[in-house]
Amino acid sequence: MVPLAAAGGIARTLRGIYSCRPVCESHIRSGLKPKNIHMTMPRIPWRRCLAVAVLAPVVSLSCTVITATNMFAAGQSTDLETYRTFERPDGAYRLVVLRRQLPFAMPGQASDAPGIVRLLDRKGKVLRQTEVEMVQFVNDNTVTWSRRSVHVTLVVDWSLP
Repeated sequence: MVPLAAAGGIARTLRGIYSCRPVCESHIRSGLKPKNIHMTMPRIPWRRCLAVAVLAPVVSLSCTVITATNMFAAGQSTDLETYRTFERPDGAYRLVVLRRQLPFAMPGQASDAPGIVRLLDRKGKVLRQTEVEMVQFVNDNTVTWSRRSVHVTLVVDWSLP
């Protein structure tokens, strides 16, 4: 036999999670097992589900397209601009870091762009060249000149002619 207070407590406890159809009090008092208790899952607002179902793929596709465009443009772009220049103290050689223009970049990501590092002589002739993933890798702390070589930490180590 299920006391009325216990049945009400269960209904109150489950009310937050499930919706419960009311049970006839005469069934509870008589000790008969109620046959018409139906538990249902909580209702989820259909508009919220629809918004998530529509927006999630759209946002995901947009991010994929932007990333693919940037990756393609980084490899194919001919628009180069000078990012930094490092000259040897005697002026015989210089390193020029060229940044590729990206079609889309978030604020603060300009130095994350890929580029090219070139070694030039005094006349401006290109002696060596290499690709770099991010132009910010080449800075004052990473470029070291010696009499016979130039070293850019984690990027390149060239001997000078």
